[in-house]
Amino acid sequence: MTDIELSYIAGLFDGEGWVGIHDRPDTKGRMRYCAGIQVGQTNQEILNWLASSFGGRVIPQPFHHTKFPDRKPMFLWYGRGEMVTTFLTAILPYLKIKREAAENVLYFRQNLLGRKGVSLSLDQLEQQRLCSEKSHHFCK
Repeated sequence: MTDIELSYIAGLFDGEGWVGIHDRPDTKGRMRYCAGIQVGQTNQEILNWLASSFGGRVIPQPFHHTKFPDRKPMFLWYGRGEMVTTFLTAILPYLKIKREAAENVLYFRQNLLGRKGVSLSLDQLEQQRLCSEKSHHFCK
């Protein structure tokens, strides 16, 4: 992908995207964290390009059309897992608005992401919580 394309995507993501860390309890009541990215648009073609370039999925947002029947249908491109790292690393040099939130998520993915069967220290769990809170603060 060219620098021009990556800067275009970064601008789109700065304006229409979201990057953050979700926290939710698992089936045993333990808190789990997951990094994610998404872009909402009425132009499905650009979202399909993101999905073909970086992975993830494009889905329709039916509630948008139900709530606003006179507006164009809306679509959402979203991703989780390793593709979050790939995507954010590629566009990070060009981000302006969501740069700090992207850096928080990359830090989380590289340093704090628990692996199945691997315990995290209390300090690491606290860092995850703080990273999640900071990510949500910058992404709202």
